[in-house]
Formats: sequence, C-alpha cells, structure tokens
Amino acid sequence: MARLPRLHIPGGWYFLTLRSYQDRDLFPRPPQRWLFEQMIAEAAAQTCINVHAFCLLETRVRMIVEITNIPVSDFMQLVSSRYARALRNATSMCGRLFRDRHDVLLFDVDRHLLDLLCAVHLEPVRSGAAADPQEYMWSSHRDYLDGYQGHNPRPWLVTTYALSSLHEQRSLACNAYRQFVASHVREPPDPEALQPHARDPRILGDDAFLASLKLRAGQSTRNPALENLTEEICRTNKITLEALRSPCQSRALSIARGLIAARALRLRTASLTEIARHLNRSVSAIARSAQRYDSSLDATTLDR
Repeated sequence: MARLPRLHIPGGWYFLTLRSYQDRDLFPRPPQRWLFEQMIAEAAAQTCINVHAFCLLETRVRMIVEITNIPVSDFMQLVSSRYARALRNATSMCGRLFRDRHDVLLFDVDRHLLDLLCAVHLEPVRSGAAADPQEYMWSSHRDYLDGYQGHNPRPWLVTTYALSSLHEQRSLACNAYRQFVASHVREPPDPEALQPHARDPRILGDDAFLASLKLRAGQSTRNPALENLTEEICRTNKITLEALRSPCQSRALSIARGLIAARALRLRTASLTEIARHLNRSVSAIARSAQRYDSSLDATTLDR
C-alpha cells in the first residue's frame, strides 16, 4: 500500500519519532547528546517551530512540537541531516544513521497534550534507562520542574503552554505536573489511549478533530511573499521564472536560486519544501543552496 502524504496543518501540534537505522546507537558519547540538542534548537529557530518536549534515547528520539507555516518535515530534515553530518565528521561512523522516514502523528492538543507529555518523559523509565524520570537528564522532564537541583532550563524549550493548562500559577502548575507524571510511573502504558484515528493513522483525535483538519487543509497553499521575492530577484537580474525553474545549472541561475532560498528562510516567509516546489528543485538541493548563499543576502545583482 502506498504511503499517505504528510499532513501539513499550520498551527498544528505533532508527536514525532526519529529512529536510528538498524538500531544503531545515535549517541555513542554524552557530548553528542548536547550536540543533538543544539541541532534541535537551531532548527527550531530556523523553521519557527516551538518544541514543547523531547527525549533522547539510544536508538530513537521523541519530540512534541507546534508548527507555524513551515512543514514539520523541514524541521526534522534539518535536525537529522545536520546531526548525521556532524557525527560522521567527529567519528569513524559510516553508512546511514537514521531510517528514511520519521514517524509523525498530528494530534488534538486539547485532548492529548498532557498524555503525550507524560509518555515522552516516561520513555527512560519504560525502556529501562532510568528508574525515575527525574534521574534522566536527556529529556525535558526537569524543565517542567522549576528549580530542580540547580537544573538550568533550556531557553529554546516551551513549557508554559502545557503548565498553564494545569494551573495559572507556575509553581502550582509544576507541582500538579509532577504529581501527574508520578501517578503514571508504575502504570503500564495503555495501548488504547494513544491509538491513531481508525480512518486516518496520521491523526490522534476524534471525528470532530478529523473534520476540522479537513477544513484547514483545504485552504490555499499559495505563498504571495515567496512569489514576490522571486519576481524581485528575477526582475533585478533579468532572469525569467521559466529559466529559474529549468534544469539549467548556470552560475547566474544557481546564485539566484540560492539567494531566493536564503532570503525566504531568513525572513521566515517560506519553508524548504515550499521553496523547493516553487523552484522545481529537491529539498536537499535547496537546503544546500540556501546555506551557501546566506552570507550574500545583501547582493542585488548577480555576477554573470
């Protein structure tokens, strides 16, 4: 059966799982976990994504994120590709590090956020990596416990939304969160609690939530800001849109594509996926091009 396409819902909340290829150890040494966290922070800033929870285990990574207009797949690709490249450069690792396709579940935040938050933070306990979630430093659990043993909160992590659903006063919300997780530590996970929708395995929610997503997904996918940016660069440098989208790899066209990608990402007006589709290029090619020409954002005329 063909795979269903990813669901891109601006403003949506996603439960993500990134798995290693053939159960390879993703983090051979502790510093590499810090490096992965850095990759999450940088990719979140670049794609305007809010990270609400995460957990790093040997063979998988779990995250809860909230997106804006940039698809969650762009965020995941940035994190995984940059980390894999950094790990190869720092070690003798060769071959694939991650599976080709990460798991994505779009969920109803009003119904399932706390249950998913608990599930993510109890992963170390249920996998045998720790006896208590507070003992495990490679998750966001401690960030939800203000003042925990001098723990420095991660500035890129968003905890206020989930905590505010428990109590308007943060100290009381933290205590309520602690008690909520503690009440589930010794309970086996309920296989029925987080089952995807029967008619759409990409979704965690009821029929009403599924119907609301269909309405939101039907909205226009045009990006006027990206179109205007492309038109400006084409006009300034006397390049046609047809040439820009053609297979031609001339230096002038390559630089133009790179400037469009870099500016669109810097201004946060388009995602890697949108830019790639707009310019008729692969996402990986656009990512490389944007990185190459990011320092040339002030250029207005191409050197032919």
